[in-house]
Amino acid sequence: MTTNSIKPIQTIYLHDYTIYHYDLVCSTMDIARKLFENDCPHKTVVFANSQSNGKGRLNRSWTSQQGGIYFTVIMRPSLSIEKCFKFNFTASLAIINMLKKLCNINAFVKWPNDVLCNGKKIAGILSDMSAEGTVVHYLNIGIGINHMNILPLTCAIPATSIQLECHQSFPPQTLLSAFLGEFETLNHSIDQETILDTWKQHSCTMNQRVRIETTHSVFEGIAENIDSSGALVIRMDNDQLKHIVYGDCFHSYR
Repeated sequence: MTTNSIKPIQTIYLHDYTIYHYDLVCSTMDIARKLFENDCPHKTVVFANSQSNGKGRLNRSWTSQQGGIYFTVIMRPSLSIEKCFKFNFTASLAIINMLKKLCNINAFVKWPNDVLCNGKKIAGILSDMSAEGTVVHYLNIGIGINHMNILPLTCAIPATSIQLECHQSFPPQTLLSAFLGEFETLNHSIDQETILDTWKQHSCTMNQRVRIETTHSVFEGIAENIDSSGALVIRMDNDQLKHIVYGDCFHSYR
């Protein structure tokens, strides 16, 4: 299967977004990159019933069977590169708002890109950016939400689903529409400083002892803050403050 050989089963228009709905794709992120190369407009969405090669962080695979919600939002932001993290933060907040309002599920954000419910992962976010200097060509935000009881097998932490938490399932398009409505509202109503404060208020990472694993190093300490670039600030055991841009975050309760 190649990105050129598959076609959407329908095109949907919601909240000023153009949504291409596919049955099976290799990865919504791969399709999104191809659509950008073909000059798709700002606020295009690739939405799939399942993925054969879903993408996770640090080049991991993401189990994407039918029963989950998988989509990528293509943004062409008029922001400098250092401010584009705002969209990742608003996406995670839009997920928890959608879960609360539509599903009556209380969820929390976990740095850098997870949404947890009762300590279990219910959604994840992956972003992909193309930029030249400070000019951003595109920011693609990939989102996977565990909907039905088929849970991913590749999570580093236990997983849960919407159906497990509220004993109810929803039409996938209803969940996508609710997310896009919340995402659009947040992007229009929250400025750069407020989004950080709002994210921290809904975070289960702040003030926790954490272990951060990057491709080269491991850091442990207390998560104290999120800086103006979106990096996690931890106070290490030697009292040094460390600003961490990326990595896997594990909460520790020792």
